[in-house]
Amino acid sequence: MRSLLLTITSALLLPSCATMVNGSKQFVGVTTYPAGASLFVDGKPVPFKTPASVELSRSKRGHILRMESPGYQPAELFLQPRESDWTWCNIILGGLPGLIIDLSTGGIWYYDHINFNLAPLPEKLKK
Repeated sequence: MRSLLLTITSALLLPSCATMVNGSKQFVGVTTYPAGASLFVDGKPVPFKTPASVELSRSKRGHILRMESPGYQPAELFLQPRESDWTWCNIILGGLPGLIIDLSTGGIWYYDHINFNLAPLPEKLKK
């Protein structure tokens, strides 16, 4: 009886594990060489320069990050979301309802931090 009560309590409290642990947004650290690059996320300017921590919504679609610095070639990269390990908590304990919640909030996804070396412009383009 005690194990049945524990199972029922867990099933009620643990759905949407990834959303509870991760939330629907994430701060992603962005470091560039050289430091001081301007950042754009999905085409919108970020109000600070690298190194920075940028708050991003968690999304299966990911985000496009652009970095610009004088004397260096602009760089653009796609932030590919990765599946959170907390997703397995849902599959094992929360079942379909928890998985649906995590998919709808984006809590199922996370992004890695970015370290990026910008390439210098060729000498003929610097003038």
